[in-house]
Amino acid sequence: MDARWTDWIDQVPWNALLSTAGLLAFITHSHAAGTCSTTTRGFLTPVALRAGLVQLDQVALCGTPQHPHAGLSLFIRPLPAVRALEH
Repeated sequence: MDARWTDWIDQVPWNALLSTAGLLAFITHSHAAGTCSTTTRGFLTPVALRAGLVQLDQVALCGTPQHPHAGLSLFIRPLPAVRALEH
């Protein structure tokens, strides 16, 4: 695996691309158990949080026919009223 395979993700202005209350889903897949959730927790989740998004849920999809292990992480761009409550 190329060490730079995720470099582009941190460069995308996710918060600016999503409309208010917009939804972003990261879908990962791997042939090794635990790799998807490790990638999501270790890299994708911090990127989304730095972009000002809020994580709604993280779902593990184990044993799908196309990919032995997959993960789905959902993030939203919070409404302005919700963002004001965070501060």
